[in-house]
Amino acid sequence: MFGNTKLKRIFYTIAITTVAWKSIYAKKTIEEQCQIVNDILEIEKPTESCCKYSRVGCDNKKNNIIQLDLSELDLKRITGKIVKLPLLALDLSKNPKLKRLPKGIGHLAHLEVLNLSDLPKLVELPESITLLKGLNILILNNDTSLKTLPENFGNISNLNQLYATSTGLTRLPSTFINLKKLVTANFSSSKNLYGEAPQFDTDVLLNFYDTNVCYRRGIYYPEKWILPHNKYCETINISPITMGMVNANTSMGLDEDEEDDKDYRCGKNYGICANQGCCSKYGYCGTSDDHCSVENECQTDYGICYDIDINGNKITVGVGHDTVSKTSETETKSESKPVTNENTNVNSSQTENTSEDYRCGKGYGSCGKGYCCSKYGWCGLTADFCDPKSCQNEYGTCWSKSPTTVVIKNVPGRCGLQYGNCPEGYCCSRYGWCGSSDTYCSARNCQVGYGKCNNSNNEVLVDDTVIRDDGRCGKGIGRCPTGTCCSKYGWCGNSIAYCGTKEGCQEGYGECISN
Repeated sequence: MFGNTKLKRIFYTIAITTVAWKSIYAKKTIEEQCQIVNDILEIEKPTESCCKYSRVGCDNKKNNIIQLDLSELDLKRITGKIVKLPLLALDLSKNPKLKRLPKGIGHLAHLEVLNLSDLPKLVELPESITLLKGLNILILNNDTSLKTLPENFGNISNLNQLYATSTGLTRLPSTFINLKKLVTANFSSSKNLYGEAPQFDTDVLLNFYDTNVCYRRGIYYPEKWILPHNKYCETINISPITMGMVNANTSMGLDEDEEDDKDYRCGKNYGICANQGCCSKYGYCGTSDDHCSVENECQTDYGICYDIDINGNKITVGVGHDTVSKTSETETKSESKPVTNENTNVNSSQTENTSEDYRCGKGYGSCGKGYCCSKYGWCGLTADFCDPKSCQNEYGTCWSKSPTTVVIKNVPGRCGLQYGNCPEGYCCSRYGWCGSSDTYCSARNCQVGYGKCNNSNNEVLVDDTVIRDDGRCGKGIGRCPTGTCCSKYGWCGNSIAYCGTKEGCQEGYGECISN
């Protein structure tokens, strides 16, 4: 009898718990969803539907709140009720007092974009965040108190963009390499980040600039990766999968080189660097200042080098080796020739003969730091520069295959290249979401061509000398990176459609070519 009573209590407890969980995560009506939003925004007596708020985006067909902007509200905490919303996008950025996220944030099953940038007191990400299987974009920039990512971070199976610049991260979890759909991850200026650069099976763009991430001399890393200079890992007790703390050996010449390392060697016993590379004082080919600067003892007999003339101008000296293959002491068949500072003036906008000018090709030389050389002779990292159908592989890296054709998807609340335009009156943010607040509409954040955008015409003041990272340019918007052109439609590129004056190239915001 006692046993039956105990079993009844257990089943009763399970039943109550199940009902409770179902009630928490069951679909809420739009009125119930709005009540949660009003509680978060501390609106006691709403006078209109929350779907009309500038911070809220709704799917009117399904009566769901799918987008919520809680940025710059000086929030100290986020109520756990937020996980009851069927959100696709959530912005919690720029809340300097926010220390923790709701533990149940992983129950936002439909979430695709999560912006957690500029949260200087955020100390950790809840382990449940690894349950966000649909998450595509995660932004952690300037989260200086965030030291680690959850150990099962690699379970976020659909993550393809991770931005974690200037964070307090000290290491990456071992599961990081399980992010099979990752396209780009930027950890630049996370100065406390240590560990060995991960090895991905796919062509991922990684940026570890100004970190302490190390890499092995005997392993080939994609040229378009941006790695710290001379941060070489110790050769013992480091697994390629282990991303924990390791010692960085900043000297390049202490150990014997491995056999497969000699393809990157140069000097008396190895020969001249290929592809107009520079030969460092330690006998390694490369394109950084550590390799190329005469002040750093670049070897002028085995590659090109950069020096400064009496007027303070950078000049190119040394010898170049025009061959795609790497050199060794037995492969120096191609003719090596002295390199001088010949400024071949194709047009008046061209400057000195160095890769620093973003020009490349015959008469200019190679791109540096993993950049691609376009068929028009400009260095860059996008498909316009790197597509193997047109990229000049003699003067820079090229992608192994062309990017796939973009298919427009009709997803409520989404916009941009893959999703198309926002509804009339809405702006498309830089991260591909429709909205009407400054987060979406300001010239710094907005994507022209997929919705309306605020600019100088409606009195939004913008420093248009700023180089943006979303390809936008023009009056009241910004400039293109050096070596690219601003089209009449306000996009940066390097084809004749962008650069031709007849096509409407905007001369004040990038390069232009008279045609």
